[in-house]
Amino acid sequence: MKKKHIFLLTFALCIGILSISMSNQYFFKPTEGTVSNITFAEDLVIDMQKKPMKIIPLSVASEDELVAFRRLVAKDLQNAKKDPSIHFTVDQKRGLVSFNRGMQKYHGAFKPTLPSKKSAENISIAFLKESKMMPKNGEQLKLIHNGGLKAAYVSGGKQSVTIEKLRTLTYGREIDGIPVTGEGSKIVVNVGDKGAIVSVIHKWKNTTGTAKTVSPKEMKSAEVAKKEIQQLLAKEFLGKAQVQKIRQIYYNGNGKYIQPVFAFEAAIRSPGMEKAVTYYGIIPALIRVPEAVDLNRRGSKQAGEYIKQSNQKVLPKVSKERLD
Repeated sequence: MKKKHIFLLTFALCIGILSISMSNQYFFKPTEGTVSNITFAEDLVIDMQKKPMKIIPLSVASEDELVAFRRLVAKDLQNAKKDPSIHFTVDQKRGLVSFNRGMQKYHGAFKPTLPSKKSAENISIAFLKESKMMPKNGEQLKLIHNGGLKAAYVSGGKQSVTIEKLRTLTYGREIDGIPVTGEGSKIVVNVGDKGAIVSVIHKWKNTTGTAKTVSPKEMKSAEVAKKEIQQLLAKEFLGKAQVQKIRQIYYNGNGKYIQPVFAFEAAIRSPGMEKAVTYYGIIPALIRVPEAVDLNRRGSKQAGEYIKQSNQKVLPKVSKERLD
């Protein structure tokens, strides 16, 4: 159970390091605070990896692979004018392949026949293998969450009815047992009626070449990391913050490398706020980084809300089904 919670925290970092900042611009616009207001929990122990960290090179999909992926939805794309949810998106540089075969039939009162959670997991893995979307290093693929999507509609103008529409399998990456955060290293497979693959978001570059083991001299110490976190939070917020967790993990920003970072969680309390709000962030762990670590809070607010609900049995009700 503890490992599952670690995965959920890491994935929350992946898809929206600070989703709350996008929804509350008044409190969370960049500003200059005071470093002395950034404190650390009394029981804070930085989770440092006991095994050597690495800089790991990544490769992009070939043109032939991308053409093969498009064939997966070639027939469906012919109906895109009738069903706007049908799409195929590819970005070779970012390692992104995304498609949706159509959500039109799932609207309204339609109640699909969904497989069990275990069967959905087997279906998704079989699809990844058959479609060649399975990572070449399959041991890196880790199931983070096996859930679903429920949609609500109004029946007879009065009663709200909720129907389970999809099974959703969310995968992340582990390297040597260490979680990977960032924009990349995630695969989401949505399984629908009678086990059909409805949509896939595939942000995954395969590791390639020889990874470089990083020496302790090339890494920031725990004390240096704490100071940098204080400075980062002071630049972002007025008011006070308490850092509650710091963990050394890997980062994949969809660039050329996977590299070590410090991921942290803090409770932010800015002027005018009634309650503290949780902030997730990262800083580089290397003294000299092979490429920049993106500290900007980009990503999907919808995905952030989904992850916040991921440990609940029932997902939030939505009035319109949509998968991006």
